[in-house]
Amino acid sequence: MRQNVLITGANGFIGSHLLKRLQNTTIDYDVLTGDITNFENVFQQIYAKPYTSILHLAGLSSVKDCDNYPDRAFNINVGGTFNILESIKRNGKKNIRLVFPSTSHVYAEIKQEKAIIEENSKLNPRTVYAYTKLASERLIQDFCDQNLCNGIVLRLFN
Repeated sequence: MRQNVLITGANGFIGSHLLKRLQNTTIDYDVLTGDITNFENVFQQIYAKPYTSILHLAGLSSVKDCDNYPDRAFNINVGGTFNILESIKRNGKKNIRLVFPSTSHVYAEIKQEKAIIEENSKLNPRTVYAYTKLASERLIQDFCDQNLCNGIVLRLFN
């Protein structure tokens, strides 16, 4: 089966590097254009093609910017994720694989120098950025629990 991927946040750090890698592959991909916080924009682009995957890389990723502009952070990070999930649901495309990079910031603060953090370690977001990522994770989990999407959440460390 040929891969047909929609990428959000293609101009960001991960997205821009991903696009360079995809150029020499057989994977067909499109970049979501326009405003991720505009539901109709997101819905129409997801509806346009039979995507096999959505790589949801769009978001406000600066911790400082998120703390300074929490309304913007929630609109982009959580609202954008909701728009993608709701578009998948309304389009009846629950088999689309949704890949969402979250963050290690959702975990509780570790005070040991060489602490081990595991997937089931305690969660305790301490910034607006971390809260928006955890809220997005929970939205994805809710939609997946209702069999409305096929999601994968990655908690990235830098």
